[in-house]
Amino acid sequence: MNLSIKLNIKKGTFSLHADLDFPLENITSCFGPSGSGKTTFLRHLAGLEVSDSATIKLGDKIFQNCDFFIATHKRDIGYVAQDPFLFNHLNVEQNINFGIPKSSKKLEPELVQLTKENLGISKLLPKKPSNLSGGERQRVALMRAIVSTPKILLLDEPLSGVGAEQKQQIIPFVKNICSSQKIPILYVTHSIHEILNYSDQIISFQDGSAKFSKDIEKTLSGLKVPHFDSNAEGTFLNTSVVSVDSKFQMIKVKSAIGNLSIIGSDKKVGEKIRLRVLADDISISLSKPSDTSIMNTFDGLIQSMVEDSSGMTTLNLNIKNDIIKARITTKSVNTLKLKINDKVFANIKTVAIIS
Repeated sequence: MNLSIKLNIKKGTFSLHADLDFPLENITSCFGPSGSGKTTFLRHLAGLEVSDSATIKLGDKIFQNCDFFIATHKRDIGYVAQDPFLFNHLNVEQNINFGIPKSSKKLEPELVQLTKENLGISKLLPKKPSNLSGGERQRVALMRAIVSTPKILLLDEPLSGVGAEQKQQIIPFVKNICSSQKIPILYVTHSIHEILNYSDQIISFQDGSAKFSKDIEKTLSGLKVPHFDSNAEGTFLNTSVVSVDSKFQMIKVKSAIGNLSIIGSDKKVGEKIRLRVLADDISISLSKPSDTSIMNTFDGLIQSMVEDSSGMTTLNLNIKNDIIKARITTKSVNTLKLKINDKVFANIKTVAIIS
């Protein structure tokens, strides 16, 4: 099933342009800085916000075009926001039952019970919404949306009030049960960990534009998101552990750019891990340094250079046909007389294990 959506929204200083047509597969993450349009995108898809110029189609069903509009309750969509709506006069069980369709299109009783258990709902059933915490309300709303067996599930940071440990249990379960019922998910999150571990594809929101990609790592590497790992750009690397040095609590991993030595004695040989290398954590030299504490140095060619207004320049380095970003001062670029296609050495000072 494909989602086709065209939006061209301009409200004061806010703008969002989207012209997307892509197949929905399990979880599609929506990621970008606050105020970039993620919630606006979902609310238009749900029919909660209206733009006269919008065109929205899910599968073979048109939700909206210039001559036609389907109301939210007729779209067969599940929607859970950060501050979900529950019926205050009903208890938790009644709120959940309200979402169960009257037709034959509903979850088997065993799956309903399994969902209650995995979302930690069972003990909450007799309670009224006014007696629930924010995280409990979110879990109840999420369950109600799941048991409604919608054509698509729209989740706008639906577990922001839930603890990290419980969230790590809930998200894989939600992905599995929705996959088994062929319910695709659009999932707004600010967590890189969640995107890398649970997403199948991504919509990035930046500079007033929404873009779809199946290459999650490449997309994340190119984004500038202020609240994520300070304000630096970076590169993601998929690696596997090739050796473990328990004496020095180090591991050696194999990546597309070569082997790296990093801290991580709790890993096992053969284990797959994702790394992030911040552009600010790479220094550049014209020759391979000696007598240095830096253990990871790779030679490559400068593919492009982008100077910003803060006196810094981002280098895109081609290392074994992979692009690695390095960010150095523009003064250093001039001192080293760097130019496109120069061979340089990228000295990686630190690496972060993401997953």
